[in-house]
Amino acid sequence: MKRLGTMLLFLFTLTGCSLNPWQESQPKRQPFPEDVYKTLPKTGDSSLSGVVMVSTQQGEVHYGNRVEVVAAPATSYSQEAYDALSKGQPVPSADPRAQAYTRHAQTDKQGFFRMMYMPAGRYFVISQVRWKDEQGEQHQIVRDDVTLKPHETTYVNLMNP
Repeated sequence: MKRLGTMLLFLFTLTGCSLNPWQESQPKRQPFPEDVYKTLPKTGDSSLSGVVMVSTQQGEVHYGNRVEVVAAPATSYSQEAYDALSKGQPVPSADPRAQAYTRHAQTDKQGFFRMMYMPAGRYFVISQVRWKDEQGEQHQIVRDDVTLKPHETTYVNLMNP
């Protein structure tokens, strides 16, 4: 269930899943730029590591316990979804061909994750943290824009601003 929750916003937007809850009321997405994606490598020697966490106004820290982290190459196509998410707007479903370039990892109990054999370049990285408090079940989307360098591991803290 946690895995499904993480993907509600980002995976639906980048993988073309037809279960997008905003599908009926969302605007059309720009055409899939096949020529751009054909130039993107699918493997590489870079790595992305990090931690997924949220700090509440009450000073509590909640980690992304066994949640999915998604990294999509930064293109004008994925930028459209990332910008809409950043503004809290509905995101159009994506073309399924984008999935071949999207990376996934699952965090451990402490929110740590690692993605290996990634091509160098810029990525939009997103996940979600869920926790319970006196008001019930809470969740927050965390995201970042990350650039991977060749032959290096980049570390990112996916956390609320």
